[in-house]
Amino acid sequence: MSLASLTPDRISPVDQSTFNDTYGGSLICCMVMLVLYGLAVLQTYMYFMNYGRDSFAMKALVGFVWSMATVHAIFVCHTVYHYVVLSYSNPLSLFDGEWSVYAATSVGVVLCFCIQMFFARMLYFLTKKRWRLIVTSVLGVLILGQVAFGIYLSYRLFSIWLLPNLHEMVYDAMVPLFVIRVLSDTITAVALCVILFDSRTGFSQSLKLIKTLMIYAMERFVLTTLVVLVQTIILIAKPTSIWAMVIEFVTAQLYTNSFLATLNSRNHLRDISRVGDSGYMSSSGVRSNVVDTRPGTSQVMNISTDSSQFDVKYAGGVRIGTETLVMTDLDTKKHTDNSV
Repeated sequence: MSLASLTPDRISPVDQSTFNDTYGGSLICCMVMLVLYGLAVLQTYMYFMNYGRDSFAMKALVGFVWSMATVHAIFVCHTVYHYVVLSYSNPLSLFDGEWSVYAATSVGVVLCFCIQMFFARMLYFLTKKRWRLIVTSVLGVLILGQVAFGIYLSYRLFSIWLLPNLHEMVYDAMVPLFVIRVLSDTITAVALCVILFDSRTGFSQSLKLIKTLMIYAMERFVLTTLVVLVQTIILIAKPTSIWAMVIEFVTAQLYTNSFLATLNSRNHLRDISRVGDSGYMSSSGVRSNVVDTRPGTSQVMNISTDSSQFDVKYAGGVRIGTETLVMTDLDTKKHTDNSV
């Protein structure tokens, strides 16, 4: 007698191909999500080990983001366990909703809101005064729009409940949310690149640093934007597919890793700039001094966030160049740095 004959057959309302496309997709996205969550845990540990001088507000934000990412991962795992394991003996429950999958979506909305607000605030300090109000206002409206549609999406998910009926809220909740998310990420990435391009100077090391910052900015936002764009296309092309919702499992952790990578890349950027002194994320950003030891010159590059400017001074016959670049965290208190 074969092992297959000993396995009891079960009557399932879902055919095998549909099960593979829906709940199989949930299992795949859950595994990818867990990999990204593991990276987020590692990055959180690296942050607290290497950036102890950051402000309390910055540390609190990192702790909150990690906590929400942990809750999100728990909800997603509970969802997959419910549909793949617990529903085996009750296949009719495959059509029923589950609180954890809807709660995970709501937590993802909160995560995206916090992280996009962080980048919007960073742009506020980076942008020149004449563009500051325009850029931050546009981003603020888009982010608030995401929050509004996110709250509406959560309400609709719990009110509709049954999975086969979720297509009813595709065009009035999910598509607008994802489109606004793509727009805000695109504006943030483009604005960062434009700001960094305008900050270029004659220092070869600073040019290398600016190019690296531009690459980092594009890499962090291109991946999240592409994933959300794929979600939007799937929703429009196939509103009844559950793939768009399960891809959201991955999206929330991508945003978390993007945020943490931005904070943890500062030491690497200082190494690129040949920094002698250790910098720290101050109230308005990262600040460091770079000394150019070429013969006949002593150039000091000051990386700060208060403005984007380049000054050259002479002290005792020594030419000193001062360059200011920008990055920011959540503090508003200003720090000053004196170069001798």
